[in-house]
Amino acid sequence: MYVHVGGYIVDVHQPCQSRRCVRAFHQAADNNQQQKREHLLQSIRQSKKREPQRLWRPDLDPPAALGALSVILVGPKKMGNAGAVARLCNCFECDDLRVVDAACDIRSRSSLNAAMGGQRLLWQAAEHNTVSEAIADCAFTVAFGRWAEGGMAQKQALFRSASALASFLSTEGLLSIRSAVEDRAQQKVAFVFGREVGGLAPEEVAACSAVCQLPMGRLQESLSLSHAAAIAMSAAFEVAAAEP
Repeated sequence: MYVHVGGYIVDVHQPCQSRRCVRAFHQAADNNQQQKREHLLQSIRQSKKREPQRLWRPDLDPPAALGALSVILVGPKKMGNAGAVARLCNCFECDDLRVVDAACDIRSRSSLNAAMGGQRLLWQAAEHNTVSEAIADCAFTVAFGRWAEGGMAQKQALFRSASALASFLSTEGLLSIRSAVEDRAQQKVAFVFGREVGGLAPEEVAACSAVCQLPMGRLQESLSLSHAAAIAMSAAFEVAAAEP
């Protein structure tokens, strides 16, 4: 009986030949894994460049799952947090990071190291003076914070979990990959995250279309900035990537 293994035709009734072929098969698999690792490292090295770059080419690849999303950091004070959020954006296929009134150097070595593959997003991040300025081109904007409802305007929607928000955005077609490609400007959604210590100011919350609270237990006062961003983007990615 003959089978095809790793580029060889093998007689399974010949143990020595079979063992040689199995070794060859594993060697081929190892080589393939090595090529994939080298390709990944090359991509990471390329992403450290300062020139504007995009990871997706619409003419060749499927569009980014969160191509309709902007992530906005307000007054980040810790360089590592800015880098961590850039990495999260890369992980969840969001290529639009914006910063309002940064209280640190978002392109410092510490921040770039934390970005780990998402450095390009820090180099390309648009910087603004106010939240209103940063969200000016967005159709729907969401302020995140544990106590954000304290600054809510009367007509603002309130979501009590990231999954509830993501479900709403999916139902309304606001995270549609197709819409993001065809009419990107009108379909843009913004997730707005506040300062590490004080969060968003009441007027910054009021400038947004909606507010989202992230439920958590009683043993900790609040989530870190990067943890909150991870929860929100993961929920959004899950519904966007599931689009037929």
